Amino acid sequence: MLARALLTAACVAALAAAPLSSAAAAPPGTPSRAEVRDAEDRAADRAEEVRDIQARLTAAQRRLRAVQVESMQATEAYNGAVYRLQRARTAALAAQRRSDRADRAVERQRRALEGFAVGSASDATSVADLATLLSSGGPQELLQEYRAWTDTTSALQADLDGWDASRAVSSVLRDQSDAAMARRAKAAAAAREARAEARAALADAEREEASIQARTDELVRALAHAQQVSVRLAERRQTALAEAAARAAQEAAEQEAADSDAEAPAVSSGAAPQLPSADPPAPNARAAAAIAFARRQLDEPYVYGAAGPASWDCSGLTSQAWAAAGQPLSHWSVAQYGETTPIKPSQLRPGDLAFWSQGSPRSIYHVAMYLGDGMIIHAPRPGRSVETVSMYYWITPDLFGRV
Repeated sequence: MLARALLTAACVAALAAAPLSSAAAAPPGTPSRAEVRDAEDRAADRAEEVRDIQARLTAAQRRLRAVQVESMQATEAYNGAVYRLQRARTAALAAQRRSDRADRAVERQRRALEGFAVGSASDATSVADLATLLSSGGPQELLQEYRAWTDTTSALQADLDGWDASRAVSSVLRDQSDAAMARRAKAAAAAREARAEARAALADAEREEASIQARTDELVRALAHAQQVSVRLAERRQTALAEAAARAAQEAAEQEAADSDAEAPAVSSGAAPQLPSADPPAPNARAAAAIAFARRQLDEPYVYGAAGPASWDCSGLTSQAWAAAGQPLSHWSVAQYGETTPIKPSQLRPGDLAFWSQGSPRSIYHVAMYLGDGMIIHAPRPGRSVETVSMYYWITPDLFGRV
């Protein structure tokens, strides 16, 4: 609204100074050039006030953008915390499973060793039996019995060594599982904190945006008041002249067409001419599917942390759009950039992702899907819905990636 107001004022002022077309006479009641000049002279006396108001408007617009970026950063920080929590949960679950398997293996070995030891003890030759062996079989039989007993104890010792090793592995895995559970708990606490911070940041941003908008409206009214004498007269004059020139041009074109029809036979041109497409075709079926999914979400509201089915945030929309195309992405713009192949702006094709950052991939705070012809589709921010806009409508993106 601010940009349009300033642009309108500038255009009107410039048009008011443009030479008149001789083909269109000024309708009755149109302000004269002299009246416009007198009004501009009176407005010039307030030029310093106008410059001050315009400077304050520019500052308000800069602050508005900063507030919007801060709120986006807060919501994507929350998505990052949730992303890390999900990874921590997965890692903790895997570590717990490894630890449980090791514990079960140790217990199986313990039971086997217990049975082996009991059986070996019952089969072992007692000292009382040595005399019988010596008298009946002699030293040779005793030696064979001793060798059998030695083999048994050696096997038992090997199993004991294996059991000790398994217990050591189990202890390490249990420590790893405990550490993973601690990291999961820490990540959960960080996610809760990030959610609270995001909520607070969004509430603050909403209040400040409303305040900036109210101040902007007030400044625009003040600017209009400071310039209204010259601008309004110039606007009335230029509008009247433009309307008169348009009528004259239309009448001339109609007359020329009538004269041409009278002089030459009608010629059929066949099929209607093909107009250029506003959206170049997607480069492949997957990108087309991702774009089609995103388009079906148009006008659905932005909700931070949302990934469908009826509300979205920026990375939630792009993650689910590409999931629908068979290539799921993480629900975090920073991770999404890492999951894509970096490309240059000149290489953009429909389906590629555009990222907004503060100079590095780790500082990414917004993501959108490129549609072609300089257009994007995205879930912008609280208070706005999924929309298709120019890629340059706001701050120009600085990073790009191909899925």
